[in-house]
Amino acid sequence: MRKLVLLRIYAVLFVCFVLKVQISYSKPTILPKMTTIDPLNVVSTFSEGGFKDISTPDTLKIMALRAEFVQDELATTTGDGKFDYSSDSDYIIDRPPHNKVYFQDQLLALSNYFKHISNGKLVLQADVFPEASEQAYLLNQNMVYYSGEEDEELKNTRWSELVRDVCEIAKEQDDLDFAKYDVFVVFHAGIGSDFAFDFDPTPYDIQSVFLDFQTLKETLGQNQNDYNGIDLGSGVFVREAIILPEMQNQEEYDLGLLGTMTLLMGSQLGMPNLFNTENGRAGIGRWGLMDQGSYNFQGLVPAEPCAWMKLYMGWDTAVTVSNGELSVGSNVTTSAPHILKIPITSDEYFLIENRQKDSNGDGVAFGRDQAGNRAQFDTTGNILIEPNLGVITSVDEYDFGLPGSGILIWHIDESVIRQNLEANTINNDINHRGVDLVECDGAQDIGYYYSMLDAAYGTESGDYFDPYWSGNFFSYNR
Repeated sequence: MRKLVLLRIYAVLFVCFVLKVQISYSKPTILPKMTTIDPLNVVSTFSEGGFKDISTPDTLKIMALRAEFVQDELATTTGDGKFDYSSDSDYIIDRPPHNKVYFQDQLLALSNYFKHISNGKLVLQADVFPEASEQAYLLNQNMVYYSGEEDEELKNTRWSELVRDVCEIAKEQDDLDFAKYDVFVVFHAGIGSDFAFDFDPTPYDIQSVFLDFQTLKETLGQNQNDYNGIDLGSGVFVREAIILPEMQNQEEYDLGLLGTMTLLMGSQLGMPNLFNTENGRAGIGRWGLMDQGSYNFQGLVPAEPCAWMKLYMGWDTAVTVSNGELSVGSNVTTSAPHILKIPITSDEYFLIENRQKDSNGDGVAFGRDQAGNRAQFDTTGNILIEPNLGVITSVDEYDFGLPGSGILIWHIDESVIRQNLEANTINNDINHRGVDLVECDGAQDIGYYYSMLDAAYGTESGDYFDPYWSGNFFSYNR
């Protein structure tokens, strides 16, 4: 039997470490926006009064560009502006060399995740450039420049310039056919400035973002009415893009890149954020992808989307019920519906789903790399890593990082969703969210702040007693 390495997950990560892409959206200049490209037509379909038809699978092609910076020795950024092609690292997750195969595997992990949660309705195909294994497009500035230097008003401009510069260099150097692709991703050397630590020794690392067309228009286009995006000639324009680092490991914590990728790809696909986009506080917490569930098990096992999100994306259907008894199955069930709908008014209804973090009941979940090496996740929060583990490209139970298991009841108000969808603020009103979990314990803790002395401390992102399940004593008192 191959020797295993134990990697312990510290619970504080789940409580305190939140993506800055969530919590630093405190000023209108960097509020996350909805995709205007809407590649799957989910935003426009919902705005017109319905959910997307799931009859035909969608295929999107991703162009991934690797970018390096002018080399430097500045202490305010991680690394020297170049990719790590070494074969040694103190980290266990997403180890170097960070060559072309590494990024192909990261995108395969992304593809496998979305194929699984969409029930095969979404296929992502990706190409990584440049073609050479250890090569990248060299930008003409260092990382500090493109970070925005902690200037909130400057960040959007510098991020837009980063995407523009990489695309233009790639077009000039390799004459790439951008017209063949639907989604554009820039992987840059270094670490993402995406986590809130008590002290950040490298404040000029670059934040990972989904860069929408409106931001490009406001920055590069200077709000010109005829601006169409980054012009690459022959009528081809890049109108939106995702910016990602080579890895997320930092401050001696092993952090998976997949969590960041799934969250930002969700934004590109038209999935609205379900956290409060003004202050970063949880809206559904760890119970779904478009909130803190993206970083379950330190970003290695992002949660599946909640019931409403699957309906919105056209990846599942709901059975409407008014009375009587009806079974509701988990995501692996084939003999019963996965989502039940109970109408309240023309705009409001309940959705009921059966979320099981350990569907087969064996107490573990497995992630595997392309060579078959395994990571074993257990219910106590530990991970066992086999030697030589590469990028984890598949996980057998993506809901394994949920706070618990049981029946989740969601209160949906489509009037709130439609009113706030374009601004991406559907869960910003803590007293009237568009997608709200009816917590079994009756406390509705998600999204509130509690000090360590409060009895509810640790429930702000969801907890074991939120679902309805046999034996949950809260369910007998409701």
